[in-house]
Order: sequence, then structure tokens, then C-alpha cells
Amino acid sequence: MNSLRTALKSTWLAGLLLPLAGQAEQLVDLTAEIEATEWSYQFFADSLTNGALPAASLFAGSQTVHCIVGTNCWFMECGHGWFYNGKAQYWFTGTNVIRYYELTQTYTNEQGHVFRAGETSVESTQSRDGNPGRPVKVVDVLSLAQQIPWLAFCSGSALKTPGRQLNPPLDLWKETTAAPHGFTDLTKVYPDALGLPMSMKLFAQTSQQVFQYQAHATTNVLGWHFPREFYMVQYEPDGNGGWVASFTARGRITAIGSGQRPAIPEPVLRALKTQRE
Repeated sequence: MNSLRTALKSTWLAGLLLPLAGQAEQLVDLTAEIEATEWSYQFFADSLTNGALPAASLFAGSQTVHCIVGTNCWFMECGHGWFYNGKAQYWFTGTNVIRYYELTQTYTNEQGHVFRAGETSVESTQSRDGNPGRPVKVVDVLSLAQQIPWLAFCSGSALKTPGRQLNPPLDLWKETTAAPHGFTDLTKVYPDALGLPMSMKLFAQTSQQVFQYQAHATTNVLGWHFPREFYMVQYEPDGNGGWVASFTARGRITAIGSGQRPAIPEPVLRALKTQRE
């Protein structure tokens, strides 16, 4: 029984590595600047707090995101932009989405618990296509900050999946928008093996757009098309029969070229193996 358990664990671990181990697959390495604004929290802070707190700056600044992309794998990271006192990295291996957090600064939370620099957190979620969206009452695999570059640069495998189900990137829709049968999507993709979106519109039960994405100024690397610039906007009901912007985002590629295979560090693999034991 112990030998069988060991064999199953080894098979699972190999499943994480095999999609990244072949030598024939092309990979593209890119860096992008992304700006995103959640309107409800940024622009209307004064009214929400009755003036008790000063409104946050309207200019949140951009994040620098690094991605490595293949037809059925991807890697994403973003310094302190996703994790203010540490770094966050994400891999899609073809079978799993892996999330890795590492603290680079010690901090104490409101309950007085001290989190030491160097502490790490690893989580793996099974996925056949890397799609981070999940239905109502289920937490998305990626937060908005990661879903924005995922859609622009890493969503090709999900868009090729038969019976795909696409959701708006900001999960606030789960509280505001009724979509009992999911969202209808009108999506145009680039005509290549990677198949990133050129444009996308999501609808719930009416003709009202809940989400819209548009790529601009295409660039071509290794025969694959990437958006040199992109823009997206998501909407939510305003409570009075109308709709308002929920968030907007725009991004642009600042560097792009052929890439190397996104290896998963040994400490991450050890942590995943420990979780399975």
C-alpha cells in the first residue's frame, strides 16, 4: 500500500512537470505595464465614507507584469504590485494552476500575529485550461490583478476549450449580476496557434454588456499575435435600472521576445509534495 501511495504521488508530481518538460514547444517572454482602477472604491470614496476619510488618489500608478506564455502553459509574476510586502508567482502547467507567495518584509496583522520575512505559501488548483473564473459562491483562482494580464496574454488555451465558460475578471459580479446560466461571450481571436483574444464582450441575461475587452496595435513573435496595447471595462447595476463602470484597465507591452521554459523552483515542488502526503 505504501509503495502504491508513493507511486501515485510521483505520478501527480510528474503531471505538474511534463507539460513543461518537452523541447519542441515555443514560448514567448514579455513584460507589460498595466493600469487598473476599481471605480466604486477609488472615485466614490468620499460618498461611501461620508467624508470621514480622504479619498484615495485617482492615480494609482501602473504595475509591471512579467509573463512567459506557451500554447498550454504560462507563468506570471509582478514584484510588489500583487503582494505589497512580498512577491507572488503563478504557473499554469497544463494540469494545474500553482500560486506561490513569499514574504520579503515582516509585518503584524490587526490581530497581532507576526508574519516573518521569508515565510511562504503554496497552493495548487487542478485546471485543464488555466481558466481562473469560477461560478457564484466559489472563489476565483486568480484575483483581478492577475486576471487582467491572464486575459490579454495567457487565455489562449481557455478560449480553445470546447464548452468554455468565461466570467468577468472582477468577481464583484457574483454579488451584483444575475447569471444563472453563465455569460454569453462574443469573442474574436487572433488567427494563430496561440489564439489570444482580439476582442471580447460578455453578456448575462440581457443585451447589456457586462464586460468588454479590445486589443490594439498587434505585434507578432514566433508567429503568434500579441496586443501591444489593450483596454477593458466591466459594468455593474447601479440599483436604479442602469449600469455603471465597475473597473477599467489598460495595458501595453514594453518588452517581448522568445522565452525559456518557466521552471517551477524546487522549494515550491517540495511544498506541493508535502501537501499531498
